[in-house]
Amino acid sequence: MNYKSHQIVLLDLKNIIKQLDASALTKKNKTLSQASIGAHFRHIIEFYQCCISQKESGFVNYDLRKRNKSLEENPNFGVQTIETLLNYLSTVHKHKRIALYVWARVWKMIL
Repeated sequence: MNYKSHQIVLLDLKNIIKQLDASALTKKNKTLSQASIGAHFRHIIEFYQCCISQKESGFVNYDLRKRNKSLEENPNFGVQTIETLLNYLSTVHKHKRIALYVWARVWKMIL
């Protein structure tokens, strides 16, 4: 796994979140299908958390993630969470390959 690329993504995300206040983070956005920037941010962070917490099993079930609304509502908490992920990535054994199989149930609403 190329950990450096993940670190760059997380650093970029952290820099964006640091520029937003709570109202900007939670504002519903037409361009984002009435979701907020914070909701998208939460999904990205939860995917990383899911991969880390479930990596030993070799299978990642995104449906089992812990949904934390604070990630989409509180920019300071988001920055702290990213720092935790960055610290983890800096300590991981970079030469060990881990095969992860990701599973998530996808729901489609048919009108």
